Order: sequence, then structure tokens, then C-alpha cells
Amino acid sequence: MPDLRPFRALRYSPQAGDLAALVAPPYDVIDARQYAELCGRSPHNVVRLILDKGYSPDVLPPAEWYPEAARLLAAWRAEGLLVADEEPAFYLYTQAFSHRGQRLRRKLLLGALRLEPYGAGHVFPHENTHPGPKISRLRLMQATRANLSPILAFFPDPDGRVNQRMEELLAGRPAAAFTDDGGIEHELRLVLAPADQAALADALAPLPLYIADGHHRYETALVYRDTERAKLADQGDRELPLDFMLAACTSGADPGLVIRPTHRIVTWQGDFWATDFLDEATEWFAAHRLPITSLAEALRVLDARQAEPLFVIYDGGGAGYTALELRDPEALRDAPYPLGSPLRQLPAAVFTHAFLGKLPGLRGATVTYTPDAEAAVRGADARERALACLLPGVRTAELMAVVDAGERMPPKSTYFWPKPMTGMVLRSLEAM
Repeated sequence: MPDLRPFRALRYSPQAGDLAALVAPPYDVIDARQYAELCGRSPHNVVRLILDKGYSPDVLPPAEWYPEAARLLAAWRAEGLLVADEEPAFYLYTQAFSHRGQRLRRKLLLGALRLEPYGAGHVFPHENTHPGPKISRLRLMQATRANLSPILAFFPDPDGRVNQRMEELLAGRPAAAFTDDGGIEHELRLVLAPADQAALADALAPLPLYIADGHHRYETALVYRDTERAKLADQGDRELPLDFMLAACTSGADPGLVIRPTHRIVTWQGDFWATDFLDEATEWFAAHRLPITSLAEALRVLDARQAEPLFVIYDGGGAGYTALELRDPEALRDAPYPLGSPLRQLPAAVFTHAFLGKLPGLRGATVTYTPDAEAAVRGADARERALACLLPGVRTAELMAVVDAGERMPPKSTYFWPKPMTGMVLRSLEAM
């Protein structure tokens, strides 16, 4: 069962400056422009710990950068910029934001999660990962001996009891609060009362945890634990800080749990037009030209879908929107999913295997990804031979169905938003 515990976080002190200037998004969503912008906000911005100064998303940092990051972390602690809390706590981190005309608030419970291999307990992945990022994250963890960023996980909460319990703990004044440039309000509260800590831990213990973001970080922490424990054979079964990692957990009943889709922009070579592909697609799909002219209306069509594998194609050049719904499951005969798999109903998988995979003119096409629907439409408008595929968001029940079937979603199926900020709390691997 998941074992989430209070811990003594490393947190920025007032001496470090305004918290809004010190935090950063997760390392894997920061591009070179944003990296420079974050560095410019403060010499103590956490981005200096999680990404190297010659940052490139496609190249591993040089070997000398890892000890540099460790020295910087040690220096900030020595200077009193990062200070360990005196008592172990759970940290209740909320993000209030606007989404589709609603004001929502997501509650995240940050704690130290006991590591366990996938399938050995109650922590489950939902997508596959690539080895490259794990190499870099392992070297950084070995150098800094710290969890610098949390994973994001959610748990089923069918009656909403855990969500309500977390809601009740928001009554007190936050220990830290700021509003970021995107209008998202961030607040952090400490849960210090032993009775509250025990109630939260006990409520989570029987529930599975589904990793939403941070698969690389979780898998890296497992490798780090195993390699370090191999060096400490005399420790036996004694609990060590490296047996746990920093995790931010949210309820599946939280209205603020938003899973945005990742849309596709497809470009190709040859004398084909988007209308040609839409005509060919009718072999496998029911195609409905939508009587709409705006992106907002197209997104409402996607929001209204039930369980059908539906997506919307934008032709580019202002040509319009077409809804495609799979009508012949034979199109997925050669897909790498067993019969009855919930992945056969997943719009991202259907688009990949039954649209891209079945239309000869799209063989070898280039696919780029964005969670921004407006950017997808602009990308299709900017090229003659391009189209945008607008996908619906994956619902939590759909994600859990895939995981519970022992499967994983294809990459770029989900985009959990907003991202928890790195730097709200850090966790040392040298003390519980």
C-alpha cells in the first residue's frame, strides 16, 4: 500500500527573496528562452539547480555541471537561503486557476513516498518513458543527494472523502503565497498536527497511486535507491531517506484535476491536400464536417464526447473543422493492443494507428506536439501541406482503466495542468 509520510522540507527563506522569483516549472517543460528568463528573475532561482547553464533540451549536460549544481545547493543552504523545517510536515499546496470559463483550485498533498517497483505494490505508471532524461536525472540526484522536483500522482477517491479532508485543512493562513505571470495563485500550508498527519496517511494507505507526471523522476529514484543500497550492505532493512521520494498527490475527485490533451500538427511532402486525406479516411472513420467557424466551438464538440474515439481535424487555411469517429475497428487490427484493450478507444492511439498509420500519403509525415490548441491551428495555417489534429482530454476514469488493465498509454496522450512549481519544497536525501 502507498506509504506517504511527513518530512522536513528544505524551503526558501525570506532572505532569498520573493518566492515567485525563485520557483520554476518542472525541468522537462522549460525551453531555452524560458530558462534564460527564469535565471534573470533571481540568482537563486531553482532552475539553476535543475538545468545546466548551457541548457539544450536535446543534449545531456556536461559532466562537470552536476557537481556544480551540488555545490550551489550546498552554498544556498550554508547562506541560509534554503532552510530545513524544524518539524516533519505534510505540505498542502494549492493552485487556483481559470479553465474553460471556470475558476478551479487543485489541492496537492506533498510528502515523502516510499519507493516500490511498478507492479510490486500500489504505485502505477500510465505511460512509457525514454532512457535519456533518466540518465541526467540520476547523475543530478547522485550529486545533490536531494529530490529537487516532486512527481505528480493522483488516487481514486470515489466518495470524495479525502478531497474533503484536504479542503478542510485550507482554513488556516498559508505559509507562502504568490500569483504567477499566468494568473495562477499558488499557496502552501504546513500540516503539522499529528492527528491530521495520521488521518491523511491512513486515508491514502489503501488506495492505488497513479503517476501523472514524473515517471522519469520516479524510475530514477528507484535506480538511485538500489545502487546506493548496494554500497551500504550493512544497513539491512533499516529505513533510509533514499527509500522515499518527494511526491505531490491529488484526489481523483478534486474538480481542479485537469488533464489537457496534447494536440498534433502533421506536415508532409508530396502533392496531397488535407481534403484528400479526409476523403481517404472515410474508409475507416465516420467524417462529419462541423458547421462551426471557431476553435472554441470545436473544443466544445470534443468536451461533449462520451466514450467514443473521436477527434477533430482542422484542414488549415481557414478551411474548417471535421470530426472523425472510428467506425471500423478493423483499422486497429495491427495495433499493438490486445482485443478488448481500453487503448483501442483512446483518441490519441486511434489517431496514430488508424489515421496516420492507414493513409498512404501520410507515411513519413512529421508530427509535432503542443498542449495549446491555438498553436496547433496556427501551425496548420502556416503551411500549405499541414493539418492539425485536436484531441479531447483524457478523463481520469479512462486513464485508470488503461493502468488497471496492465497497459500504458502512448507518449503525449496526457498533459496534466497546471504544473506544480519546482522550488515550493525540496527534500534532502541525507535526513528524514
